[in-house]
Amino acid sequence: MLSLRQTVGWKDKYRMLTQHNRNVGDSTASVLVVDGDAGIRRGLDYVLRDLDCRILLAPDGETAITIIDDEKPDMVIAEVRLPGMSGPELANQIREHGHMRTRIVLMSAYPRPPRGAEDEFLYKPIRFERLLEIASTVIASHM
Repeated sequence: MLSLRQTVGWKDKYRMLTQHNRNVGDSTASVLVVDGDAGIRRGLDYVLRDLDCRILLAPDGETAITIIDDEKPDMVIAEVRLPGMSGPELANQIREHGHMRTRIVLMSAYPRPPRGAEDEFLYKPIRFERLLEIASTVIASHM
């Protein structure tokens, strides 16, 4: 079976991942969810949907970097074990690309990796109250 990366060009893939969020204005805060598991991405999209923010989705770190450089999200929520680059590597790349104000939250069901460029770490299963608390703080500071 072909993966999305093999069957769709990068620009089309990016449009598919972000199209459902285009109806929210540019002045709205944005949150990028990065996870190789589509079910996790959909679940977090559902949990965050009621917040006044734009939700962007990416299946891997490479796609996330493209979205981050284009969209400059206020917050990135990423799995530690991503296809390609890891979550900690993604966090380092975000900082190296100059996105110092982006709040980075790493998540995993596995033991926490050594502290890096992330701001927060959440264990899976995620306590949604804590995730919403972090996201709400980021969104409120955006306004």
